[in-house]
Amino acid sequence: MTKQLLASYFFLAVLSGQALALPTVPAVRCDACTDEQFEQRAIGAGVGTRYLYDFTGRQLRTFNVSREPAPGGRFVYEATEQSVSAEYVAFFDKAADYRQRYGSLKLVVTVNLPNIPGPHAGMSVFDIYGSANGAAHLGNWLAAHIATAAANSDAGARMIDMKNDSSQVRFQEEPLSAKVLVNFKNGRAEFELSENGETCRLVPNTAQDSNGNPIPGSRNQFSELPYSFPGGATSSNYREFMELVQRLGITVGTSQGMWACSSVPGLGETCRLVR
Repeated sequence: MTKQLLASYFFLAVLSGQALALPTVPAVRCDACTDEQFEQRAIGAGVGTRYLYDFTGRQLRTFNVSREPAPGGRFVYEATEQSVSAEYVAFFDKAADYRQRYGSLKLVVTVNLPNIPGPHAGMSVFDIYGSANGAAHLGNWLAAHIATAAANSDAGARMIDMKNDSSQVRFQEEPLSAKVLVNFKNGRAEFELSENGETCRLVPNTAQDSNGNPIPGSRNQFSELPYSFPGGATSSNYREFMELVQRLGITVGTSQGMWACSSVPGLGETCRLVR
């Protein structure tokens, strides 16, 4: 036996003592389906290995869908049921338990940054777009914070456990979702816990300042409606919005593509991106 083959056997032996993570697989919903309906739904999903789930009957099933040529240029499809890996069954059971207990596969967490001592307590909502990694740095911290705080919440602990599971089932019609509503000292934004639970991603078009103005991350994300700053040109929201406009390379003026502002009695500053 060659040294290379011996090394291969040794490597496989090491792996056999470890639990290998299975890839996340998509699954199609089939509530209260009969065996025939399961097969037809699997065939409808296309050729290949297809996973289907039924929260009503608490089932996770998998079928291998194949097709063979038939007379007249047609095809005959067949769905053959296969056994489901124990790792996927365990994940499904956790998801089914969560859904039965809380009514859905969603978790909503509110984080009030000003009340949490640490590096982000004084963070401005505009800092999300203050640098290329502004949202990413906060997202990493949020994921760690939620994981720590989850010990005090049954729903949080269960969701973190599912998110950290290395062998997941993606329920296409009812995805696993952990939203984080973040309150800043001067606004709010929504984040979502990533599939592996390691970070939180900013949900596009959810950041807004304390005046309710949507905060754009790029030029094409500016609202068609005017932006209102009741505090006027001296307010922090106005000043930080002007800084954001400059970072996006937008010129202040009245021509197309410029950021135009005017003072309105009783309303403060009103601004808009000229289209």
